Amino acid sequence: MDACHAAIADLFVEGERRGRTGLASLPQGTFRIEEEQDDGALWRAAITISPERFSVDLRGNPAQRKAPYNVSRDGAVIACQMIFKALTDRRCSPMRDRSACWR
Repeated sequence: MDACHAAIADLFVEGERRGRTGLASLPQGTFRIEEEQDDGALWRAAITISPERFSVDLRGNPAQRKAPYNVSRDGAVIACQMIFKALTDRRCSPMRDRSACWR
């Protein structure tokens, strides 16, 4: 079991190294998008990038409603994590073969 825990710890260290390296290559600033939906609702997101942080702000969006496009908090967090990974680690970009990311 010690070998398994050591391997997991090594993966965390490697993941952080790759994430921080990729973060340093991104342009700094706040990037906003606002998109009107078919029903007139406005969906908003802002990503703020600094040397040490990648923040996604989803505040100001419509409340959940009876429609097929709601997302849970966990779903939103996972989507933000996938965006971060796609932007900071080109080997796992949706535009490339991602099989290496899931081995």
